[in-house]
Amino acid sequence: MNLKQSLFIAIALSIIAVTSWELYWRSQGKTPDLDDNKDLWAVQRAKVDKLTSNDVVAYRIISRFI
Repeated sequence: MNLKQSLFIAIALSIIAVTSWELYWRSQGKTPDLDDNKDLWAVQRAKVDKLTSNDVVAYRIISRFI
Protein backbone atom coordinates (compact mmCIF):
# COMPACT_ATOMS: atom_id res chain seq x y z
CA MET A 1 0.00 0.00 0.00
CA ASN A 2 1.39 3.37 -0.99
CA LEU A 3 0.51 5.73 1.87
CA LYS A 4 1.93 8.84 0.23
CA GLN A 5 -0.33 8.35 -2.76
CA SER A 6 -3.35 7.72 -0.51
CA LEU A 7 -2.59 10.84 1.50
CA PHE A 8 -2.21 12.94 -1.64
CA ILE A 9 -5.52 11.66 -3.03
CA ALA A 10 -7.32 12.31 0.26
CA ILE A 11 -5.98 15.87 0.51
CA ALA A 12 -6.80 16.58 -3.15
CA LEU A 13 -10.35 15.25 -2.77
CA SER A 14 -10.84 17.27 0.40
CA ILE A 15 -9.70 20.48 -1.28
CA ILE A 16 -11.93 19.82 -4.28
CA ALA A 17 -14.93 19.07 -2.05
CA VAL A 18 -14.51 22.19 0.11
CA THR A 19 -13.92 24.40 -2.92
CA SER A 20 -16.98 22.98 -4.68
CA TRP A 21 -19.12 23.51 -1.58
CA GLU A 22 -17.89 27.11 -1.24
CA LEU A 23 -18.47 27.88 -4.92
CA TYR A 24 -21.97 26.37 -4.76
CA TRP A 25 -23.05 28.61 -1.87
CA ARG A 26 -21.39 31.66 -3.40
CA SER A 27 -23.32 31.00 -6.64
CA GLN A 28 -26.52 30.94 -4.55
CA GLY A 29 -25.73 34.45 -3.33
CA LYS A 30 -24.65 33.45 0.17
CA THR A 31 -21.56 34.98 1.72
CA PRO A 32 -19.91 34.26 5.04
CA ASP A 33 -20.84 36.73 7.74
CA LEU A 34 -20.79 37.05 11.47
CA ASP A 35 -23.73 38.68 13.18
CA ASP A 36 -22.25 39.52 16.56
CA ASN A 37 -23.83 42.56 18.09
CA LYS A 38 -25.22 43.71 21.44
CA ASP A 39 -28.80 42.87 20.46
CA LEU A 40 -27.91 39.24 19.79
CA TRP A 41 -26.22 38.94 23.17
CA ALA A 42 -29.22 40.56 24.86
CA VAL A 43 -31.59 37.99 23.36
CA GLN A 44 -29.44 35.09 24.57
CA ARG A 45 -29.01 36.64 28.01
CA ALA A 46 -32.79 37.09 28.31
CA LYS A 47 -33.18 33.34 27.74
CA VAL A 48 -30.86 32.67 30.68
CA ASP A 49 -32.84 35.00 32.93
CA LYS A 50 -36.04 33.04 32.21
CA LEU A 51 -34.68 29.60 33.14
CA THR A 52 -36.39 27.29 35.60
CA SER A 53 -34.67 25.08 38.14
CA ASN A 54 -34.87 22.12 35.72
CA ASP A 55 -32.99 23.86 32.90
CA VAL A 56 -29.29 23.44 32.25
CA VAL A 57 -26.91 26.10 30.97
CA ALA A 58 -23.79 24.90 29.21
CA TYR A 59 -20.89 27.20 28.57
CA ARG A 60 -17.40 26.88 27.21
CA ILE A 61 -14.31 28.55 28.53
CA ILE A 62 -11.65 29.08 25.90
CA SER A 63 -8.14 29.70 27.11
CA ARG A 64 -5.02 30.32 25.15
CA PHE A 65 -1.55 29.42 26.31
CA ILE A 66 1.26 31.52 24.94
